[in-house]
Amino acid sequence: MTLVKVCGLREEAHVRAARDADAVGFVVESPRSPRDLPLAEAARLVRAAGPLQTTVAVTASRDADALLRIVDQVRPHALQAPADAAFAPVRKLHPTLRILAAACPGDPAPPEADLLVLDAATGDGYGGTGRRLDPALARSVISSSPIPVLLAGGLAPENVAQAIRDARPHGVDASSGLETEGRKDPRKIAEFVRQARSALP
Repeated sequence: MTLVKVCGLREEAHVRAARDADAVGFVVESPRSPRDLPLAEAARLVRAAGPLQTTVAVTASRDADALLRIVDQVRPHALQAPADAAFAPVRKLHPTLRILAAACPGDPAPPEADLLVLDAATGDGYGGTGRRLDPALARSVISSSPIPVLLAGGLAPENVAQAIRDARPHGVDASSGLETEGRKDPRKIAEFVRQARSALP
């Protein structure tokens, strides 16, 4: 089964629109992102998620203190940060927390990571650029990865099914492709989830 994650949610209405997704992501401690939320607001949205959904705090920060502050204040099920972030202290203090490492092709998977989020970001830790990965490259990384991979980068309702068929990831993750004029679009969110499900074997 392909895991479907919707990222960069900023409003409760959009969390409701993503009710059929397996995971929902909230961007924090990422001041250059237009989707950045105060920790208290992210915590409120985490509580608004569905009872069976995985909530993910997503950050561009690599700093151990910042990561621990995020986990302690937002209380997500999972933490997503750049692959070279200081995950070790987080794993030590929160052994049941799931860790998602955001990586570009060629980045090694950190030993603490449970999932790799493969994106075409520029290496600064900020995804959501809308840039797509070459399908052959994505499939090569996914097939050789020691841990499951979520495919990200430029995914949208109109291309996610084909991306799943081409790259065969463990899951898919979208943010900017679900927006209209810079704001999450409930119709695009629902259609993205539907199209991702339609590509399941």
